[in-house]
Amino acid sequence: MEVISSDEQQQLVALIKQQELKTTAELVTVVADAADSYGIYVICYALVITAAVGLLLNQSISFLWISFIEVAVFSISYLILRMPVIKTLIVPEAVKKNRARAFSKQCFLELNLHRTEQNSGVMFFVCHFERYVEIIADTGLDEAVDNGQWQVSVNQFSQTIKAGKLYQAYQESIINIGKILAEKAPVTAEKNPDELPNHLVVVSHPYN
Repeated sequence: MEVISSDEQQQLVALIKQQELKTTAELVTVVADAADSYGIYVICYALVITAAVGLLLNQSISFLWISFIEVAVFSISYLILRMPVIKTLIVPEAVKKNRARAFSKQCFLELNLHRTEQNSGVMFFVCHFERYVEIIADTGLDEAVDNGQWQVSVNQFSQTIKAGKLYQAYQESIINIGKILAEKAPVTAEKNPDELPNHLVVVSHPYN
């Protein structure tokens, strides 16, 4: 998945500001490296490999050498299994999806998207390791926008992310959602405060 350049990030900021002039919604883009460290899977697989090697060792070898070999095997296995390209193979897809979904909800709350004046926060969330995407809207917008409209935007967002086009995914989704919100949640008062950050928010799981 591509990395968004500084210029592209500035373009997203300008795009969000432009869309927010037409709606009471507050749009926030969030990208995370991973929703979890999945350390338990790495450790368990490293222990299994170490145990398997231990069973294959010639028992005539001294206990000290066996212990040394097992420690070396565990250490090497642990380092290899921590590599994202390997780790993604040992963590079940259902676990990755559930962890990413929970982390997206956590980010929504920690970034105060639920505390806008009109309950109008919208988060465009991408989690790299899990290849997980979600668009979360606060209660004030859930009631105004039909679920079918949200789902179409979410599906397009997901497809573009899977194609590795991170910037394009954000850009298209912001424009599409912005059009819907301008119609369903338009600005009706003179004041339309900018309550949440417009820049791309990069978050990391605390144990990664």
